[in-house]
Amino acid sequence: MFRAVAMPDILLMINSDANRRLLENHLADDHDTDRLAPDKRVAGRYDIVVTDLRNLKERQDELASWREDQSPLVAPVLLLVSMKERERLPVQVWEQVDDVATMPIGKDVLTARLGNLLQRRRLSEMQQRYAHSIEIFNESLQEQVETKTRQLNDNLTETVLILTRAGESRDHETGEHINRISEYTKHLANALGMGEDFVDTIAHASPMHDIGKIGIPDHILLKAGPLSPEEWAVMKRHTIIGEQILSGGQSNYLVMGAKIARSHHERWDGSGYPDGLSGSDIPLPARIMSLCDVYDALRSRRPYKDGFDHATAVELITKGDGRTRPEHFDPAILGAFERIADDFADIFDGYKHNGPSRTGLDAEQQAHAFQSRFSSHIDGREPD
Repeated sequence: MFRAVAMPDILLMINSDANRRLLENHLADDHDTDRLAPDKRVAGRYDIVVTDLRNLKERQDELASWREDQSPLVAPVLLLVSMKERERLPVQVWEQVDDVATMPIGKDVLTARLGNLLQRRRLSEMQQRYAHSIEIFNESLQEQVETKTRQLNDNLTETVLILTRAGESRDHETGEHINRISEYTKHLANALGMGEDFVDTIAHASPMHDIGKIGIPDHILLKAGPLSPEEWAVMKRHTIIGEQILSGGQSNYLVMGAKIARSHHERWDGSGYPDGLSGSDIPLPARIMSLCDVYDALRSRRPYKDGFDHATAVELITKGDGRTRPEHFDPAILGAFERIADDFADIFDGYKHNGPSRTGLDAEQQAHAFQSRFSSHIDGREPD
């Protein structure tokens, strides 16, 4: 069993005299206990609070304040209830405490429960001391650490960008597409009034949005015709694969890139994938990327379609056509896009590429392929 050097301090919030005496007897040898008087508030640097249901309900604000005062240390709460009370405990009660035990309780069971909670408390103390030591170390070697970290992050980001370009080379995308995406997102973030750090980060992170395509088989990724429902399910996994590739890095570019990779096909109205997020639940960088990606897809030539001109692309995004709808986009981002739409045209023309050669599909086949692939890519819906 976990044993601390100092005897742990435990606050008992128990109304029943019999139950309180039982607990005090159980804890007398190994724990320092205080009882909370009715006219006192929950306060002090206790290791654990043990409470009954009545006190939990009546003093939940005090408990919440006590836990906040203890932060970043873990401040465990053990709730003791009768069997009848336990059977009908609402979910919100379970969320307010760290453990629930049934009265009457034996000494061994109580000691074990408190030992587990105390271990969590002690580990949080160790983590705080470790974090403080790291902070001191970083302060003393700040310049050297920052330089090394920046070099590592730059190297890692460069590696990821190389992988991104490798992934794009398998698809219809080009190096110009990566450059355009970076410029679109930078201009749109500026139009939204985002800070310099955010603008710089999204400009570097957004080109990684489709890195997950590395994990998509060629027969699906390069298919000129419409995807089957099964193939479309595989294609949609590029978002999850992309997040997995980028996750774990400390670079701000990679952290934001992972969010963009997973969520850039989410839609403001909840019709996107992979998680069906809606509104502000979608990370802001992914919301910005979503509109930029749609604009570039509309403008770009594909094996199964010609690109739209700028005016048509803007109209499709802002007014919709049944597949692309304004409800897909954050209204604030859509408004910013309308204000700087001409910048998008300049960016596209500045990084223009003729795109891949057309396939041998006849006009009817091209139209059918375009409708299916376009609705899948832009609308986030599975093909028919």
